[in-house]
Parts: sequence; structure tokens; C-alpha cells
Amino acid sequence: MDFYNICCKYLKEIELTREDYSADRNSPQYNLFCSHHINPKFNKGGDEPENLVLLHYFEHAYVHLFRWLITDNPRDLGGFTSAMNAKERRELQIEKRRENPPKLTLPPLPPPAEERKKPAKTAKAIRAGKAVGSKYQLQSLKRANPFTMFMANLVLKFINNNGIEVIHKPSDNIKDVSVNSASAIGRALNNVYPTETLTNSPDGISKLLKGTNKIVQNWRIDSLFIDDFEYEITQEVLLKYQDLFETLTTYFSENQELSILELTKSMADIRNSNPKEIALIQKMFTFIKKWSFLIKSLSEGKADDEIDLPTD
Repeated sequence: MDFYNICCKYLKEIELTREDYSADRNSPQYNLFCSHHINPKFNKGGDEPENLVLLHYFEHAYVHLFRWLITDNPRDLGGFTSAMNAKERRELQIEKRRENPPKLTLPPLPPPAEERKKPAKTAKAIRAGKAVGSKYQLQSLKRANPFTMFMANLVLKFINNNGIEVIHKPSDNIKDVSVNSASAIGRALNNVYPTETLTNSPDGISKLLKGTNKIVQNWRIDSLFIDDFEYEITQEVLLKYQDLFETLTTYFSENQELSILELTKSMADIRNSNPKEIALIQKMFTFIKKWSFLIKSLSEGKADDEIDLPTD
């Protein structure tokens, strides 16, 4: 193969200097040349530039003849025969193209954006989307902080540094996270006094509800309402409420056979509570019982419509 490789190397060196080649497709000279694969395709040669060399069709035929004399491979003999007929085949193709020029048809342009029809949202598709979203939101409750969710289920008054007040009114259904959640509260506050942070992340509101932060983006909790009682809120008060919530959670887990009224009376006697604290304790026990049942049902893989929360 040394002689073949020497020939190809020489032809590769002179391919850019030869004057008998024309890149003009309409030129007769163009039809006399072709690209030769130094390592043939049948021998796994590729179309890399270093494996191609520009040859006159006579040169192309002789190169394949050299390879056949060296390798005795029938495919090289086939390459020689094909190269000898290359000129006639190309001229025939050009003649046919001149007689029957190809019809170039472009696809129609798309209509303007305002005229494009959007797929109609059927009632079934809307219901399916809502069902998937609701299921995802419910599953996310398993990672939520119970005390934060308890606070989000209360009537709360928020005030910002400009004196603007917002009353958060929760849904009666603790499963309704579109209203009873830190994210929902953040959206409500943002609608009144736009703040990018409140829209993008509920973490700040969660810290506000837990008492971790006194103020978040100029907002603070001023008070909460249970029945006819108003409870003034400070960071210290929230931390005390969180300790009380954890105490009640433990007490409930140890006395689940008791009703809400029995749990409330028992804990009120232990703490010697006043009417205002009794109302808070009863509200906490009611939420803890529903929340425990909800999380257990979600862990069992139940869907929203399969979960009936206890009423007492």
C-alpha cells in the first residue's frame, strides 16, 4: 500500500494548486472532477476532509486501479469501473435536470400569532388539570410545618411600615392550600403592596408565622382573631404559642380517644387557663386533630375526595 499512499499524499498536496478545476457547477470543467475517499467507504472510511482528495475522473479511475492491483479486492475493481463511467453519468444527470428542473416548493408561512388557533380547553381538560394540581398541593402538606399551617388557618391582621392593613381570612377547609398557606398569604400581601420576594418564595411568610422573624419585607403580624377574642401578636407571643402548640400535639397523641371539648377542658384545668386562652387551646386541638388525620390519609395515598376530615 506504500505506493498508493504516496500517490494520494502527492495528489492531496497539489489539489489546491491545479488550474484545470472549476468550482462553477455550470462549467464543463466541474464535471471532470470528483472527491476520492483515500480510505474507501467500504473500508470504514469517513467524509473527513483529511480522507478526501479532489481528483480528475481519469485520476480517480487510475487510483482505484492501483488499489485493486495492490489489494486484489473486487471492490477496488468496482471503484475503477465506476470511476471510468463517472463523467458520462454526471453529464446524463445534468442533462435530465435541464430537461426536468426540480420543482422547489416552500411550505406556506405560518399565520400571524394573533390569528393562530389555540387548542380549546375543554371542561374535561380543565378538571383534569385542577385535579393534578390539587393532588400535588395536598402531597406537599406532608412537608409543611404544622404550626405554620395552623397560623395560616386563622384570621390574621397584617400591617406594614406604611400603615397599610390586610386581613387574611382563611377557608374553613384546611385542605384548601390555595388560601390557607404561607404562599397564599404572600400573594395576598403582594397584591396590596408589591414585593418580589413575597411572590417568589413563601419562606419569609413562614418565618413570620412561626415567630422566627418580627418583620418580613416591611410586614408584621399585628393580631389574630378567634371567635370574639382578639390576640395581640409579638414575636415573643408567637414563640409561646408555638410551645403551647407542641405541648397540645403531644397531649393529643396520648389521648386521642377524647373529644375536642374533653381535651380542651382537661388542658385548661392543667394550665388554669382564662377564657381567652381556652378559646385558643380549643382552636389548636381542633386543628391538630384534623391535621393528624389529613397527614395520615395522605401517607396512605388517599386522594382529596377520599379524605373526610373529622368534625369533632
